Amino acid sequence: MKLANYLRRIAVAEAPSAVWGCTHPASPNFDPNPTAEDGSCRSPDTAALLAAFQVDPAGRAAWDALRGWDAASDACANGGWQGVTCDGARVSAVNLEGKWELRFTLGPALGNLTHLETMNLAGTRLSGTLPESVGNLTRLEYMSLYDTRLSGTLPESIGQMQSLYEIELDGTRLSGTLPESIGQ
Repeated sequence: MKLANYLRRIAVAEAPSAVWGCTHPASPNFDPNPTAEDGSCRSPDTAALLAAFQVDPAGRAAWDALRGWDAASDACANGGWQGVTCDGARVSAVNLEGKWELRFTLGPALGNLTHLETMNLAGTRLSGTLPESVGNLTRLEYMSLYDTRLSGTLPESIGQMQSLYEIELDGTRLSGTLPESIGQ
């Protein structure tokens, strides 16, 4: 093998998958025929993020000020979206802590972010209730929702989150008792 080919193979093997894009054969979301129409070049979590974080129209300008966070870009490619960390083509963390100007609710698509390990939404204007689909986040280890406008009760499905070791809920409008399934 020629030295140039060998060095090229090493560079490809050591390159982070997020910079490969969907057209590189080693990419986790490789697509030999990518098209913008079918979204095949996008992280499978991009659509889930946009559907899960339901933006209050009155606060749209704050979301527009964040890098990414629109249907025209990929959450995990080319530096990704502000506040989003990816492992390859999958979202592993969302950290929007302290961005009080962000107004949103969480929709059922939150449960589609199955590789999420950290979610820090503390100090935002998150309102509404926590969707039942949060129980699908079985890899989630840390969830911080303190100082938000979250209300209602915690869904029973939160007990399905086997990896959850820390949850911060102080400063919310949550009421009631913790589901019996927590910690089981």
